[in-house]
Amino acid sequence: MLIMVVLYQFWEQELTLFWFMLMVELMLPGQPHTHLNSDTISAYKAMLQILIYCILLDF
Repeated sequence: MLIMVVLYQFWEQELTLFWFMLMVELMLPGQPHTHLNSDTISAYKAMLQILIYCILLDF
């Protein structure tokens, strides 16, 4: 359910500065957030990559 809300907000706001900073932070090596475990970070990475591919396909 949370992922659907995040996806909805992403498409509503498009690629805002918040999403850009989040994407850069998640793509950097190391531990960007101490409260996020590796599984959560991997899930966010996969979700962001899918969204990026969808945006590129729209163009």
